[in-house]
Amino acid sequence: MKVSSESRRQIQPAALPGMRVLLGRGLAALTMYGVLFAAFFAKSFSTGGYIAPSDNLDMGMANFLSPRTFWTEGMYSGFPIAADSQALTWYPMLHALTSFDWGWNVFIVLPYVFASLNCFLFVYVLCRSFLPAFFAGLVFGFGGSMMMHINHFVLIHSAAWIPLLPLAIVLLRNQRQTAGILIGSLSLCLMLLAGHPQLLVYNLYFLGAYAGFTLLRFEGSRDEKRRFAVSCAGMVLLGIGLAAIQAIPTFELASLVERSRASWELYTSKALHPAQLLTVAFPVLFGSIDPFVGEPVRYMGTSSPNEMTGYLGILPLFLVLWGTWTYARRRPDVLFWCIAGFVYLLLCVGDATPLARLFYYVPFYDKFRVPARHFFLFGFTFAVAAGLILAAILRDRASGSALLRRSLLGGLVCTTLAAGVMVALRADLRAVALNSTTYQLWALAFPLSLMLAYLLVVEGCSRITFLKPMLGPLLLAVLICDLSVFHYISTSYHLNYARVKEAEVEPHASIVKLREELRPTGGRILAADGSKNAYLRPNLPRAWDLAAASGTSPLKLKRYGELAHMGNPGDVYERVFYSEHQAMDLLSIVYVIVPTEWPLIKEAKFPPERWTKVTELRDDSVTTRHFWVLRNERVLPRAWFVRKASVLGRSEVREAIHTSLLPDGSIFDPRETVLVKKRAKNRESLEFPTQPDHCGRVSLLARSNERVEFSVEGTGGCILALSQIAYPGWQAFVDGERMPIVEANYALMAIAVPAGSKKVVLEFHSGSILAGMTVSAVSAVVWFGILIGGIRRACLEQPSQDKPELAPSIKAA
Repeated sequence: MKVSSESRRQIQPAALPGMRVLLGRGLAALTMYGVLFAAFFAKSFSTGGYIAPSDNLDMGMANFLSPRTFWTEGMYSGFPIAADSQALTWYPMLHALTSFDWGWNVFIVLPYVFASLNCFLFVYVLCRSFLPAFFAGLVFGFGGSMMMHINHFVLIHSAAWIPLLPLAIVLLRNQRQTAGILIGSLSLCLMLLAGHPQLLVYNLYFLGAYAGFTLLRFEGSRDEKRRFAVSCAGMVLLGIGLAAIQAIPTFELASLVERSRASWELYTSKALHPAQLLTVAFPVLFGSIDPFVGEPVRYMGTSSPNEMTGYLGILPLFLVLWGTWTYARRRPDVLFWCIAGFVYLLLCVGDATPLARLFYYVPFYDKFRVPARHFFLFGFTFAVAAGLILAAILRDRASGSALLRRSLLGGLVCTTLAAGVMVALRADLRAVALNSTTYQLWALAFPLSLMLAYLLVVEGCSRITFLKPMLGPLLLAVLICDLSVFHYISTSYHLNYARVKEAEVEPHASIVKLREELRPTGGRILAADGSKNAYLRPNLPRAWDLAAASGTSPLKLKRYGELAHMGNPGDVYERVFYSEHQAMDLLSIVYVIVPTEWPLIKEAKFPPERWTKVTELRDDSVTTRHFWVLRNERVLPRAWFVRKASVLGRSEVREAIHTSLLPDGSIFDPRETVLVKKRAKNRESLEFPTQPDHCGRVSLLARSNERVEFSVEGTGGCILALSQIAYPGWQAFVDGERMPIVEANYALMAIAVPAGSKKVVLEFHSGSILAGMTVSAVSAVVWFGILIGGIRRACLEQPSQDKPELAPSIKAA
């Protein structure tokens, strides 16, 4: 296909728009995206419920409803919540909306609006055409990778800021250093504060690739190239500095979690099967169909459809596949976006290609699982490429219509043949294709109908005079229909995502009763089945002011998980209920909620001398499952005196707690002995010359998230064992004098207390948070200094720009 000389001239990269123009176009796009997503989520807004599926309920609602603290007693028997990036402690958008009763639903919808808007701004800067930029923003913000991750609030909020980083590169390339540094550093900061470092790491490497590509095509002087490179580096450093208040504490916490060590199995887990690459054209070829009318079709692919979906619509895919070869010679950046998209698509399939092994050795890349999350960057890169190609098509309607026709016909033939071969080869797909009308309609007929609809639009706009100006809007309308129907049939929500009622985020009456009983002693409660427990959802006790031992977070402390035998969803193994297991006693867990279907209850495996049934939870308005509430009759208080410390290896400490046997075969009694590892810091502070028979009494005076007070009456120098999770930042004071803290009982703490009546205070003062605050404050001063300097320069330059040109005679004089 030949491109006319006029077309070649027009598809060259356009000059950057002025800020007023960009602001005006951005406000128009923001309004249109807001209306579109408001309409899409209208049913959800009208139900009065919360858009909180999966992680949104366990973690998101807990973040939204809980007070902002550095430490919380509401999960994992104590947890540095401000260091967990997914808690969004410093995320500005969360703070802006927490004051509204309906703020959570807006909080979930806003990232789709901002993702579309930010992608629009970037593409508009590249092509200076509104409709193609709006098209690209819609492909990214409304595409499968964004919408199917509605249950992962941190992922969609992180992804929303992806387009602003390459936008900053373009601004820096065009000598707009102030705007580029401000926008780039702010977007990088927001990505980090939004809670998910995986997309941040992916995007930083992409940013480096795009900056390198831009530098290669830079036609300026050596000094200009050096200034560009330095500005890019300064932008990244300033962005990380702004987010240091979250980055430094998170880095400290990440070194102590179970995922701190990378592994090939973790890195490649939940990768897309290569055969499922066909879903970028036939999105429900592998099932997961739930239409309003008709029998649902189960999902037959790997992992879950939410993680494995990268559908962007039929037209954007075919535009990139066919349009790149036509326009790449005239706009090399189109080829860059296309190649980047294919790289991310191949990374989604994990170890099925050599790329996975190559990227495994890239720093920080190996820390994350679910390679299919590269679909976010695949969606963005293909959206940009499709927008640029569509802009070129709309500028030259004759050759553009021919390209569209070829793209759709070629895509129709190739993808249909590939889908047919796949259905023929796989027995499960073949069986459902022959027997399910629902599958035949939605998995096969609907994508083919969309391709034909696009062809009809192209043909109609080519042949009918009054339709020719409507080519772009009609293509956009079919795209909206395409993606809307996909989102409707591929989940069970049917446009009503607000399935969580207000009562589900409030504590049940039975939980309120237990909370009031536990408050005086500071005792804890545990849901044995973790996130499956409807009465005690993980992390929601943070909002209920309830001391809880369960929780869910990818940054769960490794030693706590090993001590309590707790899995990632917060569930525990049955062995923790056995008589010899001391973990629940040491963690001051008074009550445990256990489902009645567990063998522990059905077969009465729990030791009756240790566990007493308190009540049974049966409320069909909460759940059809039934639970027992068991009381731990052997529970230890939040603090108690012991007479001696036993020094062991770390693994020996853990085994002694789990088996009640010391390495020499003697019985381990936590009321008499505290276990300390051999290399524990300040271990010598627990060595007393005398060991009195009776140490004294301890009582709890006050408790909050970051401060605990005890009153002790010691008859001799003894060791105060604490049911408090050991973590950097805790400080102990005895009558105002600071005392060294020793890590004891594998994951807890102990201090030495002199004889007499004393007041012991534990306070959490995180050094990493203080360091992060300092770096962020300095970075904020620098950021605002750049902003003010830019405003002043603009004000000084404006009069000279507005000054009328002098007449030639006056110039000569």
